Amino acid sequence: MKNAHVLIIPLVTLARILAAFSMFIAPLPGIVLTMIFDFLDGRVFAATGVFDRLSYHRWDKALDMVGYCVELYIVWRYGVWLAFLPLFLWRAIGYVIYVASGASEIFLLCPNIYEAAVLWLFVFYPAPTPRIQVLPYQALWLGVIIILKIIQEWSLHWFVPHGGNVWWDKLVRSVLPAHFPFLKWTLSLPVS
Repeated sequence: MKNAHVLIIPLVTLARILAAFSMFIAPLPGIVLTMIFDFLDGRVFAATGVFDRLSYHRWDKALDMVGYCVELYIVWRYGVWLAFLPLFLWRAIGYVIYVASGASEIFLLCPNIYEAAVLWLFVFYPAPTPRIQVLPYQALWLGVIIILKIIQEWSLHWFVPHGGNVWWDKLVRSVLPAHFPFLKWTLSLPVS
């Protein structure tokens, strides 16, 4: 770690935790904010050189677990936590193996399907409901979200560490600035 950027770590950590806790107030905006901060923090740390790749991933995965625990509590308040618990536990097992081994490839076997499913829940059921009836179009969207999360996991934990370029990152960098100029500064940061 570099001393010149010593405040970046606590500030970004605080932002990630506050984003996760914002789900207590508004679940859907909170989970979206959590995902945006999770996306941006790697770029900030890559641009400043505060963390090396391994240190960043360990820090990031620990903060991810904070968000997952908040999500599980909210899903419990919905009354449908038993449906989400196996997905949470599967990701948590992957996290424990990662912490013990340092091998991020474990996330290829334990992808973040849990957060994708929680995002789906918050989109289609913005308020707690004791009964979820999955309609065909909702099931289709759940499948799309899960497939995108699996592609993201493979990109982050296989292609990038093995020297590949992430195709979706190139797509985002070429498409978004034209439509959302205010995002230009974040997309100019290097990929972690």
